[in-house]
Amino acid sequence: MGETECDICGRPAVGEAIVEGARMMVCIRCAGHGRMIARKPAPAPKGRAFAAPAPKKAAPELELVEDYAAVIRNAREAKGLSLEQLGQQLGIRAQELQHMEEQKLRPPEKDCRKLEAFLKIKLLVPTEAAEPEQTPEDLAKKLKDMRGSGRGGVTIADMVEIKVKKS
Repeated sequence: MGETECDICGRPAVGEAIVEGARMMVCIRCAGHGRMIARKPAPAPKGRAFAAPAPKKAAPELELVEDYAAVIRNAREAKGLSLEQLGQQLGIRAQELQHMEEQKLRPPEKDCRKLEAFLKIKLLVPTEAAEPEQTPEDLAKKLKDMRGSGRGGVTIADMVEIKVKKS
């Protein structure tokens, strides 16, 4: 199972080659499509090996509420603050706040956070994902189903039709 496969056709690979600018593993037949690369021996590991850190869970994508201008204006007026006073409190220019209240300027996430905390409002809400995120196992299964010969991973030949030049 440790044998690598050709990225183009799926046969056992004999080495690496540059094909159309991409570095890939190729078999003897497909090596003619590119330039073979001389393999350098891997350097001996030095010191202790460290485990790779666990991937961080991605923060949910946030989007600005549609009526953010009215939400900001109503909260500011409810606190009895002018644009200048609010801007001074948050470190945001009054002119920028005015443009936000007129929906001429979408507030950056940093300013949204400041406004949310100070005015106790909600400006950023999680986006509703169109489709659930796929796990690597789901993708692997889908790719395996795509594979014609059922041997290993998907190759370029599984996705494209190779045209042979007639000489």
